[in-house]
Amino acid sequence: KIGILKVDTESWDYNVLLGMDFGKYEVDVVVTEEYYWDIESTLSKHQLLEAEDFVCVGFLGYNSVWINRRVG
Repeated sequence: KIGILKVDTESWDYNVLLGMDFGKYEVDVVVTEEYYWDIESTLSKHQLLEAEDFVCVGFLGYNSVWINRRVG
C-alpha cells in the first residue's frame, strides 16, 4: 500500500505512470506535475488516472492532486 505517490519527472510523468501497476500497488493519493505546454501528454495522464479510478481534487502551483475514489 502506498499512501502518497509523488511523481516529478520533468515532463515524463505520464510515461512513469504507464509503468505503474495499480492492480498490484494500492495507492491513495497521486501528485503529479502539470505541463501545460504538452497538452497531449497532460490529457493522456489525466485519462490514465481517471481510468484507474482517481479523481483530480485540485492544483497546487504546477502540481495536480489525485485521490483514489475508494478513499473517498
